Formats: sequence, structure tokens, C-alpha cells
Amino acid sequence: MRAHDVFKAELTRAITRIRAFVETLADCAHVDQTETSDYWRLALRPKSLLACPVELILYRQQLWDAQIGNEEYVDRRIERIDLFPALVEAIVAGRVVTRTWRTPGTGLLHSVETIVTLPDRTFTDERRIAAVADVVPRAACVATDRHWLPYRR
Repeated sequence: MRAHDVFKAELTRAITRIRAFVETLADCAHVDQTETSDYWRLALRPKSLLACPVELILYRQQLWDAQIGNEEYVDRRIERIDLFPALVEAIVAGRVVTRTWRTPGTGLLHSVETIVTLPDRTFTDERRIAAVADVVPRAACVATDRHWLPYRR
């Protein structure tokens, strides 16, 4: 973990950058921000039904939560604070894929990946269904991709 003062300064810079960016989205998204002494929360609800909604919560305890599309990621450690402005900008630009893995015979849900293409790397996270994923290897499953559209077209 980073020293609290260093982290606080980095977090403030990241939030300032994200706030400046989302101020430009009034024509294409509903923007909701909340700040307390413990966290900062951003919710973007695009006006286009085919664009990816996102909710991001950055905690001062160096943790984060997000909902990207329909997938939730909770209690993740903040490793790189520069991830978050890039993540929000990429989601708004439509560089998001939700990949669903299912077993071929029964169609049981194996796992769901969220893939966001950032300028310098790819962010991925996954939700596994343990009852299936512990028995069936992902390589034996079939993937279906949902590509999200940009907020503006």
C-alpha cells in the first residue's frame, strides 16, 4: 500500500481528471457524483441503450468497486490510480466487451469477463460461477461477445 498522503494526492488528481471529462457528457449521459470522507462515486447512465453504463467507487482506503455493464467488481485493491481516468474514458468511447462463457452441451454459465481496451493496456476482470468453473475448463466452453457502443455516435 502507498503512504496515505501520497495516495490521497494521486486520488485527488485522478478524480479531478475524471470530473473534467464527465462534464463534457451532458448531451449523451446522465452523470451522478457523490463524495464523502470515505469515498468518491461516479455513475454514468448513457442515453443510448447500447452503450455501457458504469458506476465507479474509489475508496480512500485504497480499494475500489465498479459496475461495468451488468457485471460488478467489489473490494478490488487500487494498484494503479491512473487506471480510473483511462477506464472511464475507454468505456465512454465504447471500447468495452462483455464476454460470456457457457458450456456447449447444456449452456450453463461458466464465467463472464469484462474487457476494456485502454490506450496502453487492456483491463480485464472476471466473474466465475464456481459450481461450473471448478468442473468444466474454460477451454471447453463457448464464448459470446457483447460489444458496447460509444456514448456518442
